[in-house]
Amino acid sequence: MSSLGSFSFHGYQGPTGYLLPQPILDKHTAVDLNESVLVAMSSMQGWRQTMEDVSVVLLRIPGDHTETMYFSVFDGHGGTRVAKYAGTNLHRHIMKQREWENNMKDAIYKGYKECDAYMRMDKQITNEMSGTTALTIYIRDNH
Repeated sequence: MSSLGSFSFHGYQGPTGYLLPQPILDKHTAVDLNESVLVAMSSMQGWRQTMEDVSVVLLRIPGDHTETMYFSVFDGHGGTRVAKYAGTNLHRHIMKQREWENNMKDAIYKGYKECDAYMRMDKQITNEMSGTTALTIYIRDNH
């Protein structure tokens, strides 16, 4: 198993919003499986006015010929835009690194940096007052 701890994308840090008078306790749960694993994830909005978190599970990464699974949680801060961008694009930035097949640790590091750089150039995100932390886990060849 290869993993990279957490990394904070450089979205602008703005106000985190107002808390609700009561938490929203509804849980959204999803289950997925392939020939070797069964995965479940659950999320809850809690006290925040909006759900700012994004979760991604790819049991088979599109366009990848390795036996690699990808799991990621993006903890949005002050909005959702940066977390959504990272949730949609981070794995693509990591996979296009030339180190992807032989040095996953370097590919993950470079992919995070590249994703951050692309977000800084995105006109929809440039003035965004949000950010995200991220946790990603890759499992390759069932270990």
